[in-house]
Amino acid sequence: PTIRLAVITVPSVSQPAAPDPVVHLAGGPGGSSLIELESLTAAGVNRNRDLILMSQRGTLFADPELTCAVLDDYYVHSLDLPVDSAANRAQHLAASEACHRALSKPGTDFAAYNTVESAADFADLRRALGIDQWNVLGVSYGTYLAQTLLYEHPEGIRSVTLDSVEPLAEADMA
Repeated sequence: PTIRLAVITVPSVSQPAAPDPVVHLAGGPGGSSLIELESLTAAGVNRNRDLILMSQRGTLFADPELTCAVLDDYYVHSLDLPVDSAANRAQHLAASEACHRALSKPGTDFAAYNTVESAADFADLRRALGIDQWNVLGVSYGTYLAQTLLYEHPEGIRSVTLDSVEPLAEADMA
C-alpha cells in the first residue's frame, strides 16, 4: 500500500539561501516536525538555510495516520497515576492493546513502520527534492533516526546535529 508523508519547506529568512538546507527529524517516536514549525523558525533554524519538515510514517499528517484516541486518553489520565504503579501499567497495557486492535486491519503492515524505513524515507526525500547535500537536525528520538540515516544513507549528509541524544546500541549496527 501507499504511504503518503506531508512535507513543508520553509524558505530561509536571508536570501539567497545557503545551498544546503536543514532537515528536522522529530522526537517521539511519533512526534511530527510539522507541528514544531513555529518553534523551529522562532529559534532561527531557517535564518540562512531553507528548513525542511516531513511527517514520519504513521504520525500526524501522514497517510495512514496510525494514532489512537484511546491511547491519547490514557496518556492524559496517566498524569494522575504514580508512574510505577500497577494501575498505571494495567491501564497502559489495556490502552495499547485496544489501539493495536483498532489499527489491525487488512493492509496494515506494522513491520513497515520502523526507524530504518523512516531513514529511507528521508533519503528518498532528499533525492526527490534534488538536494545534493543537507544538514540533519535530530531531537530526542530524532537523534536515533539521524544516526540511523547517517549509517544507512550517508550520501548527501553535510552535517548532523543531535539534541537530547538517544544513542544507538552496538546491536543496532550489527
